[in-house]
Amino acid sequence: MSEPKPVRERTLRSPLRFIPYAVDVWCVLLKAKDLARGHIKKVTVLGVDYAVFRDERGEVHGIEDRCPHRGIELSLGRVEGSHIRCVYHGWRIDGSSARILGKEEEAAVEPSCLKRIVLRERYGLVWCFIGDPDRAAAHPLPEITGYGREDSVDMLIRKPIASHWSYTFDNGIDLFHFGLHAEVPFFFRILSLENFGSEKDRFTVHYRAIMPDYFGRNREGDLFIHVDGNVFRLDMGEHLRIHGVSTPVSSNGRQIEMWWFISIFAPKRPRPVLRLLRPLFKYQISRGFQQDVDVLESEQRAFDDGLRVQRETNPAVYAAHEYLINSVIEQALAMAPNLTVENVSSSSLLPQALRGEIGIIFDDGEEIAVIDPEQNQDRLLELGDLKVGRYQHLVMVRP
Repeated sequence: MSEPKPVRERTLRSPLRFIPYAVDVWCVLLKAKDLARGHIKKVTVLGVDYAVFRDERGEVHGIEDRCPHRGIELSLGRVEGSHIRCVYHGWRIDGSSARILGKEEEAAVEPSCLKRIVLRERYGLVWCFIGDPDRAAAHPLPEITGYGREDSVDMLIRKPIASHWSYTFDNGIDLFHFGLHAEVPFFFRILSLENFGSEKDRFTVHYRAIMPDYFGRNREGDLFIHVDGNVFRLDMGEHLRIHGVSTPVSSNGRQIEMWWFISIFAPKRPRPVLRLLRPLFKYQISRGFQQDVDVLESEQRAFDDGLRVQRETNPAVYAAHEYLINSVIEQALAMAPNLTVENVSSSSLLPQALRGEIGIIFDDGEEIAVIDPEQNQDRLLELGDLKVGRYQHLVMVRP
């Protein structure tokens, strides 16, 4: 077996580490079976707590978890029809619009000051839309291709990770860390990086690897990684496919939940045996993912301690960061006509950017770039008072 060829080391300091998350994308929130009719759950997305509930018709809703009266958590209340009644004074909040209703069955009486989040169900999961709720219908839910197919043996693994979402992409794209999983069965071994690049709206990496088939027998073949928005897919030949989707929990995207969809494809005859062995497969794969979680959290601790530059040897990682940065810029440009214009001072904007709670896109008329706020502090402060365009947690600065 040949060893991977060494590649030239470079340094990478990416402004992505200060971007809270992508916009106009769908993320997994929870399993649909965990939300019964009439039940309320508290969930946190990008630092905002939401009361998520299933109404009497079976539809799911998500509204900011505070009553506009005195700030009591709506998740302490109860579901009535398609709204929540606050446990304290009985105020009612409509699930679909988050509008404030009267105490009894009259129509909506005033607009809401509460945030709402759009929810949809697919693959037995509740998904949430990161973006303007009014734009959710224009963005289809992700395709988890192969998952739930007749010839697939499926597993779903969920893990909380105290690490920025961009580190999970690094982990999923750079597969030369197979030594981390050396003692875990069913994992692959990379032989070489063959090719990488973006095409239309997708970024692809091609490796040659030693990979297991559905019975764990190792075979050499082509391994492909596809990144489409906030979803990455790992195709291990014709036998195994893994999708990964992260959900940002904290306002700076440095606390996430990672969801992995694993599908083993097998002929009809061995399929019952594989389903019988599914708990063993899931245990070993989850064990390997936990090893990834441990090192991702270690990377985040290094970042928090001030280590901003990584000595990178995989050129696909550089290209992936460029793809993701361009995606953020394209999303912001697409929203340019609908940006909310705000008058702000750069001195008030900078602390939020340094905490990673807003991403700054700088347009000086010649170049549009996602900027690293630490490296551009003086440049930003010199701007003083300015008008910015905001969409969700992205801000476009045009001096």
